[in-house]
Amino acid sequence: MKPWVVAPGSNINSAQHEESSGIIPGSEVNRASDDYTQLSGSSMSTPAVAGMVAIMLEIGEMRKMPFMDEDEPGIERYEAIRSFLASGSEFRNEWSTDGTFQENNWNTRYGFGIIDGGKVASEMFDTGTGGGGGGEE
Repeated sequence: MKPWVVAPGSNINSAQHEESSGIIPGSEVNRASDDYTQLSGSSMSTPAVAGMVAIMLEIGEMRKMPFMDEDEPGIERYEAIRSFLASGSEFRNEWSTDGTFQENNWNTRYGFGIIDGGKVASEMFDTGTGGGGGGEE
C-alpha cells in the first residue's frame, strides 16, 4: 500500500474506559472510571486525517470553493482534498530504494509528507493555490 500522506500516530493520549467495582444502583452494569492511555498506530493517526478532512470540507463550504459545488464541472471534491493534503504536508526527504535522492515529491515512506493542519488551512484560505483554489473574496 502506498501512502498519500501520513499523520502523527505514536504515543497519542486517548480516553480509556476502565471498569470499576462500583455498581450503578438498580443495574448490573459497572461504572466506568475516567482515565487516559497512550496508544500508537494507524488507529491513532487515522482520526487525525479524518478530522482534518472534515475541517477542510467546512472551509470549502464556508468559502464557497468550486470543488464543493457538485454541479460545477472540473476538479472533483476528492481530488481537491488530496491536492490540499499533499501541498499542505511537511515533506520528509529520504533515499529511495534505487539509491536516488527524492526531494520535494512523493516517496514510499511518507507519501507527500506529514499533514500540517495549519498549513492546509492556510493553503485553502490563500485563493488560487492547491486543490483548484478559488473561493469568494
